[in-house]
Amino acid sequence: MIVMADWNEGMTSGEQCAAAYYMAEAGADVIVGTGYTVGAVDWLDKNDGTESLVAYSLGNLLSTSPYYENLTGGILTFTAEKRSSGKVAVKDVTLTPTFTHMEKGRSEVQVFPLSSYRDELAKVHYIGGLSADFLTSYVRSVVPAVYLPKEYRG
Repeated sequence: MIVMADWNEGMTSGEQCAAAYYMAEAGADVIVGTGYTVGAVDWLDKNDGTESLVAYSLGNLLSTSPYYENLTGGILTFTAEKRSSGKVAVKDVTLTPTFTHMEKGRSEVQVFPLSSYRDELAKVHYIGGLSADFLTSYVRSVVPAVYLPKEYRG
């Protein structure tokens, strides 16, 4: 079972963790949260000995926010297999970071895989002062490297 969780903007990370654990114990195999910024990816141990995958927030896939954190999103992919026991095994988890580019006046809005975002574009981004390395560092500070594509694990 996959559960999409729209976390209340005022929820603390502790409240999100508690809610995710409750959903996992209720049968969720994967919990995907939404929010304004990319969040951590983790496994929750359940009382039956299995685990549930939780991606606390995929952030914004497309946004015209004035904050780089809100312009960063993620595309979550994974493989789910139903075993003979009836339990679901989740593996091959990857969160591919994205970034929304836009120029002055919030024009020329485009979403890029962050791995394709170059400094030439960052220089004309309406926020200013951005670089591909800065944005990559931000993502690495939030999402554990094991869940990022190989090019981010440097």
